[in-house]
Amino acid sequence: LLPCNGEIVDDDVVDREEVTVDKLRDMLDKIDTTKESVSDSAGATNALRDELLKDEKFHRFANMIFFVHESVPSIMTQYVRTVLRMHGGE
Repeated sequence: LLPCNGEIVDDDVVDREEVTVDKLRDMLDKIDTTKESVSDSAGATNALRDELLKDEKFHRFANMIFFVHESVPSIMTQYVRTVLRMHGGE
């Protein structure tokens, strides 16, 4: 995944930070969820979003565009899209 901050990034740019699926998974694994916070889907979505936004690492996804490499499996692409959309990424 290559964040672009709303612009097309040339592959020669070396100062960008790569955000991998594994990094996202590691951040999500740190989230504490309880039965109370996931009892209904709307409440669960809001609770998860609130919990994710407590971690300042997730603020970096706002207003960013990500390109998923075509070798990433379809199910993983859907997972990544869902996580990024929760934080304003595209």
